[in-house]
Amino acid sequence: MADTTGAVAHTITLYSSTISDCSARLRIGLHLKRLPYTLVDVNISRNEQLDPKYVDINEALTVPTLVIDYKTIGLDDNEERVVLTQSIAALEYLDEAFPGTHSILPPVSEPLARAKWGRLSNTTSHVLSSEAAKATGNRDWDTIWITRGLKVYEKLASKTAGTYSFRDQVTLADIVLLPELWTASRVGVNLDQYPTISRIFKNLSQLDSVQSAQMDPSSEL
Repeated sequence: MADTTGAVAHTITLYSSTISDCSARLRIGLHLKRLPYTLVDVNISRNEQLDPKYVDINEALTVPTLVIDYKTIGLDDNEERVVLTQSIAALEYLDEAFPGTHSILPPVSEPLARAKWGRLSNTTSHVLSSEAAKATGNRDWDTIWITRGLKVYEKLASKTAGTYSFRDQVTLADIVLLPELWTASRVGVNLDQYPTISRIFKNLSQLDSVQSAQMDPSSEL
């Protein structure tokens, strides 16, 4: 048997809420990268984020929280824990820490492509997510706020999209976009008026990793 002393093992735990778009981003990313993980549901509708055990992990009381425990085999005192509480930072970390998995970032060897992708991703995380965050619970108002963000994304994606938002590979932009589209669909936004987004959404929805990551928000209400 080969000596595994010194090899680094890891376990991944995701604290997630079914009504959190940011939690959905990490579920999608982990499934896309085929990284095994333990899912711990945090029902924020019932204020489970206030549980002292969760507070010990994430003092900000937010979701998601991604915890990665590293252990060097054969060295009992060599353990390290990484705790990430911002979804974008967590996804970028996963891309760098696990290079043998599906890459969600364009290579640094293509600076122009990376710049175009960056603009698209920033639009997704800042403009579209900000508009969705303004949702009031009133379906008419929710539709108005969300469609503002979708119009911006449609214009940009029409210049960069292939099968997905940026060319023909699922990237961070798609991972952030998907939960917003799930929300848009729930409040009755007709995505057909955004042909590029609609095509991207249909292509993404066919992926096993996306289907495995999707959860029913009503289970937490």
